[in-house]
Amino acid sequence: MRFCENHREWRATVDGLKDAEPAVKGRFGVISAFPSASAVSLVTSYTSPDHKPRHLANHDPSSSLVTDPSNTHGGYQLAISSLPRPESGIGRTAVDCDALVGPFLKLLFPPDADPCNWRTFPGGWICCLPTLFHNRGELVNQGLLALYMGFIGRKDGDATLTQISAELYVNALHNLRNSDVWLKQNPHPDEIDTVLASVLVFSCIELLTSEAGPSGYISHIRGGLQLVKRFGGKLSNSVFTSTIFKALRFLGFYDAVTHQQPYFMSQPPYNTLYLARQEDPDYLMQKMIEAAVVLPNLEYDARRLYASKHTTEIQIRRAWLAAELLLGEAAIVDRQLNQCLQQMASVTPHPTLVVTLAVESDTCYLPGKQLQFTDCSSKCNWLFYWSVIVRLNRLIKHLYDISSALSSKLPDKPQLSTALTNLVKDDDVLDQYADNIGISLGAGMTASTFHAQEALIFVFNLYTYWEDRGNIEKTNWCIQTLQVLQNHDRSLDIEVNPSR
Repeated sequence: MRFCENHREWRATVDGLKDAEPAVKGRFGVISAFPSASAVSLVTSYTSPDHKPRHLANHDPSSSLVTDPSNTHGGYQLAISSLPRPESGIGRTAVDCDALVGPFLKLLFPPDADPCNWRTFPGGWICCLPTLFHNRGELVNQGLLALYMGFIGRKDGDATLTQISAELYVNALHNLRNSDVWLKQNPHPDEIDTVLASVLVFSCIELLTSEAGPSGYISHIRGGLQLVKRFGGKLSNSVFTSTIFKALRFLGFYDAVTHQQPYFMSQPPYNTLYLARQEDPDYLMQKMIEAAVVLPNLEYDARRLYASKHTTEIQIRRAWLAAELLLGEAAIVDRQLNQCLQQMASVTPHPTLVVTLAVESDTCYLPGKQLQFTDCSSKCNWLFYWSVIVRLNRLIKHLYDISSALSSKLPDKPQLSTALTNLVKDDDVLDQYADNIGISLGAGMTASTFHAQEALIFVFNLYTYWEDRGNIEKTNWCIQTLQVLQNHDRSLDIEVNPSR
């Protein structure tokens, strides 16, 4: 089932949500932009142990929905049953959220993924929420239900589920807008956790529906990052908070790289919070992220240094020293990534290049070539490593050029140390890393909708690399792929785990 057809049907079903676009875009304001209560016709409440249902909107008590237990996507059973109408005349609906967790995760992650390793994926934090958020807030409950129903509804072509998902999402956005966290000086850590988890879930809903295009998805991420920036020193030490923080750090890194902006997560106290531990299932990925978060800042400083004008000898020398300092910081990142490589190679062997008789397609990067990884988490780790190394070495070469140009203007012609001059990798190595990224993306770029952000930044890195190298053919492939990923109407035309 392709998403684009279901999306058109869903848009027609919930046409009343069009007036809510500013809210759907994830802008934490403009409550008046939400549709009136009449536009939301179904009440859905969440029930869990010791959790009291709440009213969300109007609902016809005679309605009910039972999905086929023999459904091929996990055999789930969802029942929406009417409860006695209260005196207010508003109906109630009870939903078993737990029944949706299994099929949702099976659709989200690749078919050969080990459930024990789901947390190692970039989007793996989602599978932790059902156990971590227990009774942490109605806001998270509503968001998760909206995500589960919207995802499964689109996969199965169930317009009713997608409609319920949209209504739940609008109500959850109402609650997010009215949360006290935005106004309090010292909110309780549980309140912060609830909002952070909610904005992450909301971002996935936006990525799923593409109602507002890329802006809706990233607006939620930025909202969560601003909350982390504001209360970074007041977050709790719970596993829940750690999981949410790491997810935001990961997604915020991509946003900073894409928009070429400095990233506050590389500065104290944020760069010392929730560091990876050896026993963590996603230890290698988190260690690489901890090393890479400083890259946006180094690139930003290098661009400013390159654009600044230096006329006097003192200014030129200071600029040369600044370039040397930036290279020293890049060397630290390189050393940390090399340590990660040694650990990664011992547990996730380097993928094997296989020559096949594959038929050419628009998404094929190098026809007839595939990389075989030991598992899906290994693929995520290697892709991230190659991408960061390629970007880091582009930065190092740029700093070499700056340093060389400044040195030529000084009478004593200062030179970099041997350690710094030998920092960059050979072009042959970097070309191979770039090809590895392209082969991997071209073979399975659309395996999961929720990995679109990672795929976009991988292709973006690949584009800038091959443009610098002057390879027109591979640069054009990247441009075409970026256009597909950035066009939200076409990005819905994605098969989720088509082999399932």
